[in-house]
Amino acid sequence: MLEASGFDLEAARRALLPSLIISPLAGFTSSGSTNLLAKENLGWNTLGGLTAPIFQRRQLRGNLEIMKVEQEKALLNYGKVLTQSYIEVSGTIAELGLLEQELAKKTREVATLGKAINTANQLYAYGFANYLEVINAQKSAREAELALTELQKVKCLLMINLFRSLGGGK
Repeated sequence: MLEASGFDLEAARRALLPSLIISPLAGFTSSGSTNLLAKENLGWNTLGGLTAPIFQRRQLRGNLEIMKVEQEKALLNYGKVLTQSYIEVSGTIAELGLLEQELAKKTREVATLGKAINTANQLYAYGFANYLEVINAQKSAREAELALTELQKVKCLLMINLFRSLGGGK
């Protein structure tokens, strides 16, 4: 939009200048076909391009001012979008950093609870613990694994949001 408004502004500036347009639009004023191409019967359309900037000066200057305002508006909108994108990207990156720390802690917790299941099984095998302790250790390990999976899902969603914030996808 910013680039398009620049082109519109340039077109409005050029409209203030006289123009000589060479085109195939030449009018014939002859009623007969015998003297159709006589030079007194050709009506050329050059007068309008040369005099339009003189007679329509106010309108053309008004259009120029409108285009300047439109370009300024597009520039402000571009700055707003750029700032918003920067905030989204930096916020998502910060969230990803915190999530990585949580994932590391949760991964260590899952590993530790896996060792706790082995320990509970060995204690049960030697008769120092009942089977309820083994089941509780397994339950805690499965809950930690579910929490780890949920954190990995959140990380994937944050990566998708980061991709979108950087201009990918819809």
